[in-house]
Amino acid sequence: MPTAADADRRRPRAALLVAVLAVGTTALALLQSLVVPVLDAIGDQLGVSPAAAGWVLTANLLAAAVSTPVLGRLGDTWGERPVMIGILVAMTAGTLLALVTSSLPLLLAARVLQGASYGLFPLSISVLRRELPAARLNVGMSVVSSTLAVGGVVGLVAAALLTHDGGDYHRPFWIGLAASAAALVLVVLVLPRRPPTGSGRVDWWGAVVLAGGLVLLLLPVSQGNAWG
Repeated sequence: MPTAADADRRRPRAALLVAVLAVGTTALALLQSLVVPVLDAIGDQLGVSPAAAGWVLTANLLAAAVSTPVLGRLGDTWGERPVMIGILVAMTAGTLLALVTSSLPLLLAARVLQGASYGLFPLSISVLRRELPAARLNVGMSVVSSTLAVGGVVGLVAAALLTHDGGDYHRPFWIGLAASAAALVLVVLVLPRRPPTGSGRVDWWGAVVLAGGLVLLLLPVSQGNAWG
């Protein structure tokens, strides 16, 4: 019968686990911030109005608001590892789509896929609570949390530098693709397989109602200035 010592030996080293989760949250922050400096470029290069280009941000935030609670519940019932892998696959696919398309509807679809990335942070905290000893938990959570700010700043600066001379708005997405792909590979290799911590099932009808309520609340808030 496996002992507690055996379980500890199978547990990945704390520093490695924290580093892998930090890469994931850095990718999350990068994808959310790198479009901010290029909104004007997106409007100009796609031939759409500033209000239409602003949907690149709005669609992402709405997708995040709708998907994050559902993904958190899936993490409880299915386990964090498969859900995090699914999120990173969606992030990578969305970033790749953003790179190859020059269509606003497809770019919005890409940003919706990237919106799933917000679920990485609460799932990462859940993994840390389960895997790290109490003595290292606060430090691990602080490191992962701080990468949200670091990734956001890096995304803003990198996107501004890559497009400051009127360059193609697609350029910053290469950074997002590299970060997403790296996080996906690391999570697959390092994150341990653990049984789910919760029971029951996902209330899909409740998720639909929640999604509708959040959209009806957040959409007027985000577009109120443009709509008047």
